[in-house]
Amino acid sequence: MVFAAALQDVPVWVFHGAKNPTGNMEMSRSVVEALETAGADPKYTGIPDGDHGITDAVHGDDEFHQWHFAQRREQGRGLKPAGAGHEFASTWRRAAG
Repeated sequence: MVFAAALQDVPVWVFHGAKNPTGNMEMSRSVVEALETAGADPKYTGIPDGDHGITDAVHGDDEFHQWHFAQRREQGRGLKPAGAGHEFASTWRRAAG
């Protein structure tokens, strides 16, 4: 997955409901594995009884909120701020298509 290199410095936490009818957990795990191969440090949480609508479970998780609000962009790392161009989006589109 070519996009993984573009996200290696972006904090990522992947959540997936095991009963999600629109995608299987292996798909999410393969994304996490691609990010790890690219040098990223993603987090992964499978929600055993979750389907596609897992936002309540995610937003109700105190650990998620602590992690989310602890994230900081270091100068020169991660995605560019809004208005700085669309380099990431066009790189991802080229990689995906």
